[in-house]
Amino acid sequence: MMWVAWRQQRATLLGLAAVAVALAAAMVYLRFDMQAFIHAHGPAPDPAQPYRFSDTYGEPAELMLFGMLLLPLLIGMFLGAPLFSREFEQHTHLLALSQSVGRTRWALVKLGVAAGASVLLLLVPLGAYTWMYRVAGHRMDIDDRFIRPVFEAQGLLPIMYTVFALVAGAGIGLLLGNTVAAIGATLAVFAIARFSVERIRPGRLDEHTQPGRVRRQGRPPRRAGRRRRADAL
Repeated sequence: MMWVAWRQQRATLLGLAAVAVALAAAMVYLRFDMQAFIHAHGPAPDPAQPYRFSDTYGEPAELMLFGMLLLPLLIGMFLGAPLFSREFEQHTHLLALSQSVGRTRWALVKLGVAAGASVLLLLVPLGAYTWMYRVAGHRMDIDDRFIRPVFEAQGLLPIMYTVFALVAGAGIGLLLGNTVAAIGATLAVFAIARFSVERIRPGRLDEHTQPGRVRRQGRPPRRAGRRRRADAL
């Protein structure tokens, strides 16, 4: 069953993998170019031209960031939306459901293969962007990883967006049964979800951030505990 699911999705997966590898290769090239620029002009920005690094690499870095934000949407539109809708359009689901495999297993295997492959191909540009960000962050006023939209392009969040876009596209395609309509609806749902998150996050960030050292609750420092025992004696 997994082999059949892979055969049905391999063309789309290979196309998305090519996009992901090309994006990662561009990030690696940009990272080495940034490193060469730093070695040529010193580790600190030039006081006479403090914005020279940003002027040189600002637009390419924003383009790489846009690619990272766009990749989950592409996966949801071109892999998730046709996942079931194309089966209904071509009536191949009749053959699949007439076999000994149940409907639930058929749907879960197709969705699992697509989700696993999507996460694996996303890890390549995700690692490349994180590696590039270590060089560009403190020189382009994006040293804070929690600012938008840099926060959405690092860590687990791109993977979560990818899984959300894939599941949403598959669900919409299953309901509509039309590939073109499912692709458009997936785009609309993903855009609404991203816009809602962008509206909610600024009000939630300050409530859950507090400067200071993190200390385990219920365990006082060792020195304080020793002083208390000494006073008791």
